Amino acid sequence: MPDFIGQVLDNRPIELLSSGAPTRSFCYIRDATALMLRVLASAAAGEPFNVGNDEAEVSMSKLAELVVSVGGKPLAPAISIRRRVSEDKDYLVDNPQRRCPDLTKSRSAFPDWSAKVGLEEGIAQIFRHFAEKRGLSSN
Repeated sequence: MPDFIGQVLDNRPIELLSSGAPTRSFCYIRDATALMLRVLASAAAGEPFNVGNDEAEVSMSKLAELVVSVGGKPLAPAISIRRRVSEDKDYLVDNPQRRCPDLTKSRSAFPDWSAKVGLEEGIAQIFRHFAEKRGLSSN
């Protein structure tokens, strides 16, 4: 996602180095940290728990579209999404088509925890952060 956001802020096309079909799940760091702190403060500290957001699973193509629509509003007509094959023959070798955490144990142990920051809101917050670091005005 940082690459996509950087490409939009640079007014460059987003480059997908795959078909765009693989899916990934995204969790805003504040939500992940909240669950990790809950685990550490519990009697279950030291046990393995999956942390993430299984409700924010999205294809890489859809993520690219969201990044353009959320952060590239003034630039949207000029920003395109381009697919190309990586020149690195080992790029994406053995890369899973789907990455999404199984949160069964986490939800069972901490039923009142849930991710609070949605994907679009998280993208907007990341855009603001990147824009501030670059001295740009945010959308």
